[in-house]
Amino acid sequence: AIPQPVQEQEGHGGTGVIRLIIYLSGLALMSARFARNMMVVRRMLLKSEKIEQSWYRIALLDGLSSPFSFLRTVFLDRQAYRKNRIPANVLRHELEHIRQAHSHDVIFFELMNMIFWFNPMLYIFGRAARINHEYLADEAVVRESRDPETYEGELISFIRSRAIVPFTCGLNS
Repeated sequence: AIPQPVQEQEGHGGTGVIRLIIYLSGLALMSARFARNMMVVRRMLLKSEKIEQSWYRIALLDGLSSPFSFLRTVFLDRQAYRKNRIPANVLRHELEHIRQAHSHDVIFFELMNMIFWFNPMLYIFGRAARINHEYLADEAVVRESRDPETYEGELISFIRSRAIVPFTCGLNS
C-alpha cells in the first residue's frame, strides 16, 4: 500500500516539473525579448547626436520616419530637425509623453508581461494603457494649442510614415 502513493506523487510531480519548464521557457523568451527591445533603443541612443535640454534630451538619427520618446529622450530625424520640419505640436506631443512618464508605464507592463506571459489580460491592459497615453498627450497639446485642426493634420502626416520602435512612446495610435 505504501508504494502506490509514492507512484501517484511521482506522476503528479512530473506534471509540476513540466509546468515549471513551460513557465521558465516562456519567462526566458519574454526576458530575451525585453533585453532585445532595450538594446534596440540603447543602440539608437548611442549612435544618435544628442542635444541636452533643461529637463529632456533630443536624440537625432538619420532616416527616422516618425518621432518617438523613451524615458527622457525624444528621438527625431536629423534632417527634419535641422531643416525645422518637425512641427512644434508634434514635439510637444512627445514631450508630454516624457512629462507624464509614459515610458515607465510601458516598462512596467513589459515586466509584468515577462513574468505573467501566460495571462492575455495583461497584453490587453498594456495596449489600452498605450492608447490612453496617446490620448493624454494629445489632450495636453490640444489644450495649449490655438489651432487643433492644424495639429490633427500634423499627426496624420506623421502617422502615415510611422515606424514603431519597441518600448517607446510615439505617434502610433
